[in-house]
Amino acid sequence: NLVISVFDRVRLACQQRRMRETMEINECLRNSLRRRRERFVPARQPSDAATSAAADDRLMTASRPLSQIRHQSPPRRSRRSRLFIASCLLLLIHCLRHGQCELVSWDRRDVGSNKLGELKAFGDWDSDKFLDLIVFDKTSKPLEPRLTVSMWDDGRQKFRAGPGVDTDKDLQTVIATDWNMDGRLDLFGIFGQVEFNDDSTAYRVKAWCQTRDAEADPKLVWQSANESSVQPFIVDINSDGKPDLLGQTVKKERGESPQRFVWINRSKRNVCEDDEPHKGDLFEYRLWEDLYYEYIHDDRMDK
Repeated sequence: NLVISVFDRVRLACQQRRMRETMEINECLRNSLRRRRERFVPARQPSDAATSAAADDRLMTASRPLSQIRHQSPPRRSRRSRLFIASCLLLLIHCLRHGQCELVSWDRRDVGSNKLGELKAFGDWDSDKFLDLIVFDKTSKPLEPRLTVSMWDDGRQKFRAGPGVDTDKDLQTVIATDWNMDGRLDLFGIFGQVEFNDDSTAYRVKAWCQTRDAEADPKLVWQSANESSVQPFIVDINSDGKPDLLGQTVKKERGESPQRFVWINRSKRNVCEDDEPHKGDLFEYRLWEDLYYEYIHDDRMDK
């Protein structure tokens, strides 16, 4: 009964609006015909006002049938109003049928992510098309803070603790990316330690690679021997498709100007193995002024 009453009110409002629009159109036509006739017919005396109004009505009816006036397309604003009223009516019917308006409600539920640690990054770690979380927990083990991959369990609809690595307390940023191009997600960890001479922060980087088994702990395969005075940025400096790191040198002496440098990714497109993840130095340290690459493809080295 409530829906029928609301529907009747909406229909009555639409009919009243349509009648007002028709009256406005008739009034506009009457004024237009009056102005057109005044150009050619001399002005009538005040006694002829009733005759003039009747003549206007007859002339308007003869020039344009009433059926055309009634069936004129309504203005665009009117069509939008009707569409809005119809949308509100459909939303009301949906809410009454389901008991609550599910289109604008949010279902908050515990998925287990609050108990795992501080969120640092996210990505599909095990390639199951579900988003996983990389969290940093430094409260459960004060002596051994741990960086853990919280993997989504679609069956239980919750996150569970997955593989992880023991790390340092001064972990600032975690970047989840495939830096060795083997199709598996890897981790960059950026650590920051405050220098005592000028209260600046010196950053260092560690890299972990994922093995063939997504449930196994990642392997630490590289850590920077040099420090950066800014948090390193991921760039592809030599256009080889592999992520490099851009940083800035730390001032050792007062008045010394810092220099930009790049850790160039020299890893091959191979999979990390448990016994021998990678060989050699994976990232080559190069100052910015010593970089020479062919950027514009003119067969000449650029700087």
